[in-house]
Amino acid sequence: FDGLSQLAASPAAVVEAPLNGITYAVMAISLMFVAMSAGNALRAHSRVMFLLAAACALMLGLRPLPAPAPGTARLWMKDVGQGQALLLQTARHWVVVDPGPVSPWGRYDAGAMVLLPHLRAFGAKEVAVMVVTHSDLDHAGGANAITAKMAVSDVWGAGGRDCESSPRWEADGVIMQAISTGAQRSWTDNDRSCVVMLTVGNRHVLLTGDIQA
Repeated sequence: FDGLSQLAASPAAVVEAPLNGITYAVMAISLMFVAMSAGNALRAHSRVMFLLAAACALMLGLRPLPAPAPGTARLWMKDVGQGQALLLQTARHWVVVDPGPVSPWGRYDAGAMVLLPHLRAFGAKEVAVMVVTHSDLDHAGGANAITAKMAVSDVWGAGGRDCESSPRWEADGVIMQAISTGAQRSWTDNDRSCVVMLTVGNRHVLLTGDIQA
C-alpha cells in the first residue's frame, strides 16, 4: 500500500479528459489491445469481456451525451455518502448546489474526488453559481476544491451572498431563486439552510438543504 500511495500521489497518476468521441476511441483501442495481446495470459471469457467493454466504449463515442437543449436542464444527484452534492447542467452553464463532504483529515473530499471529475468529463470550464446551503462539512466541505481548480462566478450561502436576500440566477431558460425563510441567528445551522427553487418550463424542483420542517 505504501508503494501504491506513492504512485497515486504522482501528478501523472490521474489523466482527466472530456468524454468525447476521441476519448472513447482511445479507451476502446486500449481495451482491444489488452484483449488481443495478452494471449494465453487471459482466459477466453476474460478476453470476451475486454472486447465487449471495447464495443461499449465505441458505441458511447459514437453517441456522446449532449448538453441539454435551451429551456431544459439535467440535474445530477451525486452519491457522496453522508451529505449532499448536486450538479445542474443547462445548455451552456453549470451550477453546483452543495459540493459535498470532506473528511476531518482530508482523505476524502467530494469536491475533488466526485464533482470535479464529473465537471471536467463533460467539458465544464467554469461554474456559474455555487450554492453552499449551510456550513456543515457534509454539505460545504468540497467547496475549496471546486474554487481552487475551477472559476466560480457567484457563490450563495456559506461564504457568499446571503440567501435571505433572495438572489436569483437565470440562463438558458432555467431560473434558480433562493427563497427567504425568515432565518434567525438563534436557529440551528440546518434550519438556516438556503432553500432554492429551480424552475425549468412548468417544472419546479425545491432544494431544501437540511431544514427540519
